[in-house]
Amino acid sequence: MTVTVSVPLIPNELAAGAQVGFTPGVAVNTSESGNANRKTNSPPKRVYTVAISPDHSSDIQEIIMALDVARYPVGIMDPINFKIEDHVAQIQPGGASAYIMRNWVPSTGVKTRDTRIVMPVEASLAVRVNDVAATSGSVSLGNYGEIFFSPALNPDTDEVRVDCQFYTPASITDTPVAQAFGVTPDGIVQYQFTDMKLMEMFAKEFEELTA
Repeated sequence: MTVTVSVPLIPNELAAGAQVGFTPGVAVNTSESGNANRKTNSPPKRVYTVAISPDHSSDIQEIIMALDVARYPVGIMDPINFKIEDHVAQIQPGGASAYIMRNWVPSTGVKTRDTRIVMPVEASLAVRVNDVAATSGSVSLGNYGEIFFSPALNPDTDEVRVDCQFYTPASITDTPVAQAFGVTPDGIVQYQFTDMKLMEMFAKEFEELTA
């Protein structure tokens, strides 16, 4: 699979079994009367716990040593959020491009949220403009999930919908510990890591670290 921004990818076989948690970006101050003052500082961040099999320990060691672990991002295919179908993109001013968005729309209530997809899998991308499939000559995929159009669209009247698979940028928050457990007949040391923890990285920070 090809993504438009090249960062190390957690093997999909490991990502498929990851546990997914959520860190709310809400500060709560409780008054003496017991009333809670809740302030949203950021959208929720997804947190991943990944079990690492011995077969992938070498790959993980390479990733850890190549990165400044907690600073630079990796990509992980979130096992419960890796694909969108018919989601509305955000056309940019002037209409020359649009950001791929994940639309969060509960079945009840009025509160919704859109989050950017910055690591789409190019081969899985399908784009429709006003319910008509875009041709390869009229649309191209740039970096960070930005789709470019020729000719430009009208942001006020046109609508872009997207299907794609995608990776989520994340940083390693808890460096795993490796332990040797044997030696192969060829003299190769066998080792395994403890579970690895990662936290989702928002689009702006991801762009700053990979531009």
